[in-house]
Amino acid sequence: ANIILVAAVIDDVLGMLLLGVIKPLTTQEGGYSPITTVMQIVLAIGFIVFGVLLGRMAARGLSTVFTKLFHSGNKGALLLSFLMCTIFVAVASLAGLAAIIGSFTAGLVLDHTHFQKFHKATTKIESLVKPIRNITLPFFFFMAGIDVNLKYLLDFNVAITVLILFVLATIGKLASGFAVIIDDSRKGLGNWLIGMAMNPRGEVGMVIALLGKQYGLLD
Repeated sequence: ANIILVAAVIDDVLGMLLLGVIKPLTTQEGGYSPITTVMQIVLAIGFIVFGVLLGRMAARGLSTVFTKLFHSGNKGALLLSFLMCTIFVAVASLAGLAAIIGSFTAGLVLDHTHFQKFHKATTKIESLVKPIRNITLPFFFFMAGIDVNLKYLLDFNVAITVLILFVLATIGKLASGFAVIIDDSRKGLGNWLIGMAMNPRGEVGMVIALLGKQYGLLD
């Protein structure tokens, strides 16, 4: 379980890096440029790394300010979370990166702080944002689902493409489990379990698909 949790974060980071190069690919004039792609990957990595480092320092100071401003620790923690997320998303957008890279980095920052200075906070931040998430998350899946037109699967070429992508994605996730060294007593079965547990993950993949459609990468 611990391996899968860490691998899930790495998997999402890889998705973020992929998002970092998608948009430039649609706007490059004169064809594909490997240099631009490498620069975008470096930019995305730099944003996440420096964003986490600077964000953690800022969060400590801001938590003190918000504690003094609000009598309710829960209210202060929630408002600080939205402020941090908004700032990171805005900076990521200005840097030419996908907004999800900013929100993902903000999540890493906020997860680390745990709002220790909000002494009056009685609820974890995950619980505070859960009602909001429960309202907004279905809209995301609704918007993703409403863009799906199943009639295209009747086209043989499209169906084959979808099948190939599905098989490659499944193999890739299953193979990831065998990158882990496990003691002899669990070798084999444990690797398969890790690969199978990684296979259903796909939130970032859905975001990539939606942005790919928005940028016109596929007709």
